[in-house]
Amino acid sequence: MEINGAEADLSGLSHAVRQMWGDLLINRDDPRRDRETGNLASTYIYVRPPDDGVSELLQPLIELRRREGYNVMEMIDPGSPEWLLQSITERNEAGSYPVEYVCLVGDYGGDFSIPTFIHGTSDYPYGLLEGADPLPEAAVGRISYNSIQELERIIDKILTYELQPDLDDPDWYRCGAVSAGNPRSGLSTILVSRWVRDLMLRHDYAVVDTFWWTMAGGVENFMTDVFDRGALFVNYRGWTGMEDWSEREALRLVNDHLPVAVLLACNVGDFAGRGYGYTEALLRSEGGAIGAIGTVGSQSRVDCNNALMAGYYRGVVEDGVCRLGWTLNRAKLEMFAAYSAVNMERVSDHAYWTNLMGDPGTVVWRGTPRRVELEMPEVASIGDGEFTVTVSDEDENPVVNVRVGLYKEDEIVSAAYTNDDGEAHLVFGHEDVTQGPGLVTVSGDRVVPRSEEIAFRLADRILVYDGYSVADDAMAPHDGNDDGVPNPHETIGLTVTSRNLGEQNIQAGTVF
Repeated sequence: MEINGAEADLSGLSHAVRQMWGDLLINRDDPRRDRETGNLASTYIYVRPPDDGVSELLQPLIELRRREGYNVMEMIDPGSPEWLLQSITERNEAGSYPVEYVCLVGDYGGDFSIPTFIHGTSDYPYGLLEGADPLPEAAVGRISYNSIQELERIIDKILTYELQPDLDDPDWYRCGAVSAGNPRSGLSTILVSRWVRDLMLRHDYAVVDTFWWTMAGGVENFMTDVFDRGALFVNYRGWTGMEDWSEREALRLVNDHLPVAVLLACNVGDFAGRGYGYTEALLRSEGGAIGAIGTVGSQSRVDCNNALMAGYYRGVVEDGVCRLGWTLNRAKLEMFAAYSAVNMERVSDHAYWTNLMGDPGTVVWRGTPRRVELEMPEVASIGDGEFTVTVSDEDENPVVNVRVGLYKEDEIVSAAYTNDDGEAHLVFGHEDVTQGPGLVTVSGDRVVPRSEEIAFRLADRILVYDGYSVADDAMAPHDGNDDGVPNPHETIGLTVTSRNLGEQNIQAGTVF
């Protein structure tokens, strides 16, 4: 991978991209909070088939994302992956908010089909929105289903997982599971799994269940047991498929506690056609997983899969990446950093072959969820265009680096992230904002989402800046070159205009 020393324009990067890149920098000035000001809202696209039933089921999920401070769009599948990518790219280039998430709501094949790219079947290109490099600007996931009933079940799983975490049985939030299932992939699959186990235990996991191909018992028994007991993450490294554990058994799971499943072996992530692969089965089942990552096809290699696994858990466990789609992107970035100089084509192939089944914006639990308190004004003055929200836990400690969204239907979408003091500074344009209620919502790492209403009100008098003009011609008293720009040694006339957005008149006078 070639890197030049030119200064890059970072203004259009989302918060998630800044975090992902920052996690691999040495001596970084933390990109999570440094110099991120203004409105950090981004665009969240749900691509769906032209079916009113699908649109209706999506509305609660869309409403949740809007409350979180995302500019949410429904996009109807245009029929080909190239056209769909072009539509997403144009939206990214033309909109005020960068595209951060793309969720494909449909199977590849069947009655509710959304196209994919034929690179071993890959949704990865939908996140490649700028430049000719293979590094993503957006996180992509797919909600795969073959009936309205399956879609309804999946959306219910997502909403319950995110909004109603089980706080009565918190032990499972400190559990993980790692496995290496086939000797043909070699000893390295056990070694990287041990590394992940030790990483989890160093970060306050109480139990990390393990299974190696050197042990008795089999993959089927291990998977059945860990899904039944509950774990935040279930990881599998293997050769091809999942040994004696079948897709049908994955589809039949009825566990209450939903992990993220990371399956890195050949053919575990296949999703073409009307049937279902392992990752589809885990998402569609009554229990299963809240999201499942897997590799398509039969050409994946041990070194790249090991790097993906290490990068995934370094990002989630160590660096705090918590949105499902970005956990996968973080894994891929680790792989690029490790092997792109050795074999860029192979690394790029693995980035394409490894896909996510699930909503990419889902906040995955990395530990026990916390209830939070919000300190914020009850009323926001439309003319001010800003206010501050302070987020703290139940012990009054500041909650750092969580998203605070502001949403007023059809008028305001805004977002910010809390700093070291738990403060988030929300800004909004005063143009076309009417009086009425809005919602402030906190979401993010180990936080039970919470929304509070805020009232938008007009003050009696609100004087706002409306523009300016420069007179710099050669006619006295001016002395300039008439280019409309104040230059050194010019004598200019400066006219500043303002508007009163309030409900009462402002008397003529002098403004300082």
